[in-house]
Amino acid sequence: MEFKDKFFRYVGIEEARKIALKSIKSIGIEEVPLNNSVGRVLAEDLVSEVNVPSKDISLFDGYAIKSSDTKGASRSKPVRLKVVREVFIVEEPGSLNSGETVYVATDAYLPKGSDTVIPLEAVHLKNGYIEIGWEVMPGQHVLPAGSDVRTGEILLRKGEVVAPQDIELLSLVKIDRVKVYRRPKVGLLPIGEELSYEREEGKKLEVRHIILGSAIRRNGAEPIKLPISPDSLEKVKSAILSAIEEVDLLVTMGGASIGKKDQVWRALKRIEGFSMGFRGIKMKPGRVTSLAWIEEKPVVLIPGHFQSFIVGLAYVLLPIVRAMSGLNPEARMKICEARLSTKTGDEKYKSFRRVVFVKILEEGVAVPLIAKSFCRKPVVKADGFIEIPEGVAHLEEGAKVDVFWISGLERIPC
Repeated sequence: MEFKDKFFRYVGIEEARKIALKSIKSIGIEEVPLNNSVGRVLAEDLVSEVNVPSKDISLFDGYAIKSSDTKGASRSKPVRLKVVREVFIVEEPGSLNSGETVYVATDAYLPKGSDTVIPLEAVHLKNGYIEIGWEVMPGQHVLPAGSDVRTGEILLRKGEVVAPQDIELLSLVKIDRVKVYRRPKVGLLPIGEELSYEREEGKKLEVRHIILGSAIRRNGAEPIKLPISPDSLEKVKSAILSAIEEVDLLVTMGGASIGKKDQVWRALKRIEGFSMGFRGIKMKPGRVTSLAWIEEKPVVLIPGHFQSFIVGLAYVLLPIVRAMSGLNPEARMKICEARLSTKTGDEKYKSFRRVVFVKILEEGVAVPLIAKSFCRKPVVKADGFIEIPEGVAHLEEGAKVDVFWISGLERIPC
């Protein structure tokens, strides 16, 4: 009876995603100061209400002039212009009369009436005058008002993530606060009395919360580290009940299969408000990955074997996290195309979609890193992974394949 209580009813991954995302929505909107907005997902379009620059500015340290004052100027008959003042960044520039010039710093506003800038090194200042021995065209070394940003222009769109490089432009258009999606709180619940958060004799160090937490944070949510639960049915149930009150999404790590100590699915079914999403997915590795709801809060069961753990993260957990965070749910990123170095696949799991971690050689060849789903090294050494579609037993040597990786688990390039 206990075995039947945990029985799998595998669904295809596309069906699983539909089930997972059909009732997922963002958890609300908040307004934050611009200086706290980096990494947040925008809940509104950001539209400029001003031009940038707001007035014509100088692209050089030099002298602002009326180009018409240089008509007919030559080396033998230079024009002399009187330097009447200096203008620096953000200072009001005033206006310019014929026969005058104003020293302007780089990025300073041009005086009204001037239309060009002579770089500092192109002329000599003598007794308060500069001499120009050539005819100057208008617009030289000047950035006209609105050249960078126009009033009414959309700078960033709803659903985009604010990046560090966005801040200066947003500040220039006087956007001081932005509306962003709230970060969902994602509870991370390790299952197993063999686990410990500290090195301890006879215990296994629990580090999966670090992996999940980092990926979750980089996909717009806030991970919450929860106490480790022993494997007993009642203790798992109690841990889930306690955690579900504190979070928007709960993730259990381990205890998701059908062994004697795998009690998570049984515990969920005994909680009031339980409803099934799916019990297993047609993925290999990762087939144990499951989804339930307690009332309206999703609970994702991530399996224990490491490659299965990573696949469950990529195909089920992160899409839910991203949807709740206001992002596009897709967590896979296509990184390149390649050709297989060898025949890859099997008949046994032909009805499943299979993920194979690969190493990419310089010639664009994908070398499968084959090992049991327990093994960690294929994930660590991989440049990405490929998919063998449902219904296809093998991909042949030389087959053209798309190579993917996972949002939030990217390595920083050397």
